[in-house]
Amino acid sequence: MIDGIDPSPVLAGRLLVASPKLSDSNFDRSIVLLLEHRSEGALGVILNQPSITKVHDVLAGEWEPYVELAPPAVVFAGGPVSPGAAIGLGRMHDLDVMNFLDGAGSRVARGPVSYLFNGICVVDLSTSPEDLTPSVDFIRVFFGYAGWGPGQLENEIDSGAWMTVESVTNDVFTVHPERLWHDVLFRQEGDLAIMANYPIHPRLN
Repeated sequence: MIDGIDPSPVLAGRLLVASPKLSDSNFDRSIVLLLEHRSEGALGVILNQPSITKVHDVLAGEWEPYVELAPPAVVFAGGPVSPGAAIGLGRMHDLDVMNFLDGAGSRVARGPVSYLFNGICVVDLSTSPEDLTPSVDFIRVFFGYAGWGPGQLENEIDSGAWMTVESVTNDVFTVHPERLWHDVLFRQEGDLAIMANYPIHPRLN
């Protein structure tokens, strides 16, 4: 479990959309939700790489109802870093952000839930799901994450490897992850929307 995720106001909460220029096969047509972005680096999870592993094969069965409400009920490959680390992202019910802020405006955890942004929270998967009721509607489980060192992500964005766009809550819990790259670009304006139809194998066209 990745503890202590504390989003900064820079790019945390936004999506990284892999450009066709990106040569790293780990991120081919990937959509990454940035969970944290600081001067020390950045951390996020890939939203559109479902595995064939069922969540109930790796987590206690008591989590199954929360996972099945956000199909497909499989583990998602969150990225190449620490592939054994499980990250649970949940959609909050009746969100009250003030309950997750201390007096200085910093984000804090409440029990097994730590609020991030856009109704999204990090869920401590080592706890009992009974502690979530009624604060979390459903969850999605990611193994591993994407990470960048100081200045690395900024350099990749400047080189055109990534495009940054606003996220919406449904991106995290899409029931069609295979369409997410297209759908995220298609809802943008101008050239980004046109790029949504970029062929997978451009040399064959």
